Amino acid sequence: MPGACVAAWVWPWPGNASYGWRRPGDVFRRFGESLSEAKKQEESSMQVITGCTYSKAGFGKRRNDCGTAMAAELFGAEKAALKAAGKSPPASRPSWWGGLKGLSAGIQTFAENYMVQGHLLNHHIGGGDNMDNLTPITKSANTTMLNYFEKDAKSAIEAGDNIRYSVTADYSGGAPTAAALAGSKLSTADQATLDGSGYMDYFCRWVRANTDVYGPSGALKSSTPTLWVSNEAA
Repeated sequence: MPGACVAAWVWPWPGNASYGWRRPGDVFRRFGESLSEAKKQEESSMQVITGCTYSKAGFGKRRNDCGTAMAAELFGAEKAALKAAGKSPPASRPSWWGGLKGLSAGIQTFAENYMVQGHLLNHHIGGGDNMDNLTPITKSANTTMLNYFEKDAKSAIEAGDNIRYSVTADYSGGAPTAAALAGSKLSTADQATLDGSGYMDYFCRWVRANTDVYGPSGALKSSTPTLWVSNEAA
């Protein structure tokens, strides 16, 4: 995170008398932080999460009918509502998922048993099950996400703190190979079929996240560097 961007929020924390109440239309970013086009999309699409008053989430444009990015401002005082709003396991699938599974019996088994539709915004803190918030990842990557950054975000909300949280499905570096995605879970023949199918381009290569934690008064408590998880087998 740029060092010049860790000072203060553009908008005040709700309920904090020293800052006043948040005004409609206030922009969710820190002083000095430039906005990429992707982040503009996330922030312009921000909507209050169901059951909440202040907690919001916004999502980037889909890629191959899958979620690409999420930015959220979440308040610990609304932890019960955030938990109630989340949905898991997700019922949604990208439009091409059936075609992928139809390539072979082995690929179908792999997709059903070793892949998940991964939440960008975790379901314990308000993440829903529509494809704006989901991207297909390995179960291994999903577990690593939980241990690497989702636990910290959930713990902060549970403790009553407030967070600025963003998660991105990153396609940089090219698509993962079937061997990287599946490992020993797919035969060599099925790996070759999957690599030649065109579907590998639909999978992100990485999932990355940033989390800034603020106390109820608005004081910055912690700011993590970007954390990266690879979308591949263990």
